[in-house]
Amino acid sequence: MKSSTSSSSPTTNSSMDTALCKDIEHRIKAVIRYSLKRTAEEGEKYAKEMEKEKSIKMPKTNESKSYSFKDFRPLDFGMLRKLCGMNDRDYFASIGHSKFEWHEMNGKSGSMFALTEDRKLMIKTISKDESKTIRNVIVPQLLEYMKNEPNTFIVPIFGLHKFSLDNKSELRFVVMKYLFQPPPALPSSQLSTSSPSTSSSLVSPSSPSGTNNGSTTIGNGTSHGMEMDKIYDLKGSTTDRTAKEGETILKDVDLMNENIKFNVGQDLATELLFQFKKDVNFLTSCEVMDYSLVVGIMQPKDTVMDVTLQNYIKYNREEKLRDKFHVMANTTPNKQEYYFLGIVDYFTKYGLMKKAAKNIKSMKNDPSTISTVPPSSYSDRFMQFIFKIFV
Repeated sequence: MKSSTSSSSPTTNSSMDTALCKDIEHRIKAVIRYSLKRTAEEGEKYAKEMEKEKSIKMPKTNESKSYSFKDFRPLDFGMLRKLCGMNDRDYFASIGHSKFEWHEMNGKSGSMFALTEDRKLMIKTISKDESKTIRNVIVPQLLEYMKNEPNTFIVPIFGLHKFSLDNKSELRFVVMKYLFQPPPALPSSQLSTSSPSTSSSLVSPSSPSGTNNGSTTIGNGTSHGMEMDKIYDLKGSTTDRTAKEGETILKDVDLMNENIKFNVGQDLATELLFQFKKDVNFLTSCEVMDYSLVVGIMQPKDTVMDVTLQNYIKYNREEKLRDKFHVMANTTPNKQEYYFLGIVDYFTKYGLMKKAAKNIKSMKNDPSTISTVPPSSYSDRFMQFIFKIFV
């Protein structure tokens, strides 16, 4: 299993090996439970043990054969979770008490991902090279960056692990915040039942947006899911950037053909672009490329969800909370829709393989249109595209 792209179009889990998924799910839960317990009890001692490339042997159980696993940077990931408002108890509750919903990606990677039942977390399989980039390059810098940039669009990583499979291969996976999670409950002191047109009102999140009427859902559309009417995966390139028939996630050329702009208002657009620029500069300093801006568009199917999202946006901005830009409203009159934004898939280093891929693609396509380019070129083109679509 290779790298997964969370923004790629998923297939349903009906075609997947149910027994394999069940075994992997059991191991993921066991590994994370063990990691949290050892980190809480031993802290630095356990972290140093993991730095020595030592694997932990897990005994055979009724659910799984014996296997070995490796935990990466447990203290750093614990600090990232804390920084993002998720304590260890909630983290394991989201994972350990869930029945995962598995999906395969339609892309070339052959990877897969799972969502927790509460739609707070995503578990993604990744490649060996991506694992190295995350633990050696990204996480040490991301922790410091997120401390200083609470409004970053970079979707945070909460854990990195690997374990052996019965066929002697290894599975590496990350745990990340799920971009389309429902908004949390607001403080009771802020509750109100004002109509959506009253932008100053504050209410607590309630029921989901209702039935799926042709919308795109990464998730099963239950009370925990946020149904998106459209999802775009944007890289700023045009070669092979059109969704194939049957794919639910649209790409750059699809957006251009539809002539879509994200109307958030001039003042907010200026703020957003300033933050995007800082995030992209950070990723360039990590020498990574091939990341995407994911934009989910949701048109509320009922008044409750409409009010909930308006109040969530207002509360976040007034209280200057982390992630205040991750959900925002369209400002066009008589067009009520919301945008969910995040930068994902920032695990790819521009190494020898990518340089070779660039040379091959450049022989067949205009070099300025391909996604495989050096980090500085990638970031410049990415920002040029982003500047055009937020107004």
